[in-house]
Amino acid sequence: MKRLLLIIIWALFWLVLESTWLNSFPTNSIRLDMVFVSVLAIGFISEIESGLLPAFVMGIIADAFSPAPFGTLTFIYIAAYWVVRFATSAIYLRSYVARFVWTAAASIGAIWLKAALFALFFKNPQFLAIALWRFLPQAAWNGALGIIVIPFFKWYISLSWDKIFKEEGLVLK
Repeated sequence: MKRLLLIIIWALFWLVLESTWLNSFPTNSIRLDMVFVSVLAIGFISEIESGLLPAFVMGIIADAFSPAPFGTLTFIYIAAYWVVRFATSAIYLRSYVARFVWTAAASIGAIWLKAALFALFFKNPQFLAIALWRFLPQAAWNGALGIIVIPFFKWYISLSWDKIFKEEGLVLK
């Protein structure tokens, strides 16, 4: 439960930053999507039983911040989580190249899935055209971000309240 609370704090922190100050970082067409990359990190470092609930909760929180139809991001996050879980069960993913490739591949799948869902929801194929020119730069950005975020996120969720609030002893000379 404490681990889930840390993940909720992480998701809320990044969603607030992404929707305000970092809204157009690094560009208007490429987004900093720390929550999505964190869901992939959960897929890389957690077992199925301990990773599915945090991925689901992060999707619900992201849906609360998103103007998209509710449940869209939850569905996309769970699908991306399963792609990474499948990859980790079949392939060794500890190298930087593997993290980059599978994070980028999951990003490509998520971008196309989101475009297809939006095209169906809103009956507008323009979402597919937008995904066509956006998916490669966004996937490369997420892949590079995954190289950095996945090890950091692994350290972050290994924290415990005892480690965070541990009082340091006074050193008197």
